[in-house]
Amino acid sequence: MEIYNYKVVAELRSDLSETDKHFISEKMNELMEKMGIVNIGENTFCKKPPIVEYNDFGPVGFFFVELRYFKNYFSKLEYYNMWRGEIDIAV
Repeated sequence: MEIYNYKVVAELRSDLSETDKHFISEKMNELMEKMGIVNIGENTFCKKPPIVEYNDFGPVGFFFVELRYFKNYFSKLEYYNMWRGEIDIAV
């Protein structure tokens, strides 16, 4: 099992229209591909392995920052720094 230092938890709002769901899903997929992010579980996103020391900080941090621009689409949007035990909550 891979050890992750950083993760993003992103849950879509349940009241989104199909158009909005499609839009934000496409946007998330685009960002995931661009930044090397994978879905490791229900609504949990981390850097694609391998994780070497703290090389997941940049990709996961930028993924979260980009998603914050679309925070109206989420019921939960959180960035976890497991190394320091910190959480940044956008929604």
